[in-house]
Amino acid sequence: MRVHNPSRHQIIPVHKADLFVGNSGTTMRFLTAMVTLGQGEYRLDGVPRMRERPIADLAAALNALDGWVETDAGYPPVTISANRLSGGTATQVAGLGNAKQGTREWRALFSAFVHRASASGFVRLFIG
Repeated sequence: MRVHNPSRHQIIPVHKADLFVGNSGTTMRFLTAMVTLGQGEYRLDGVPRMRERPIADLAAALNALDGWVETDAGYPPVTISANRLSGGTATQVAGLGNAKQGTREWRALFSAFVHRASASGFVRLFIG
């Protein structure tokens, strides 16, 4: 995963958020990555079942890019102390490599976000 964020503008409009994602792993993974582009404190959590779903691979990849992502032993809740992730290259995130429908949806959603932001010069992301 490579991320490039040339913008000096605020990408995420709030500096603090407590986000509840229910049982949506797609939403958990997408928002975890997205809020690292902001500046502030963000916490993501879900239903009790969500706390049994691993997210350590994504947290490790984002932390390799100075993302400041903390988990509870590799599982949600996820706490992000974001300071405008500027980019870099991290190892492949395991959850992005499988062919599950949720992963395809996650890729499409994240690609749409990144494409829109790239058109404004905010961020470029390459997965692969």
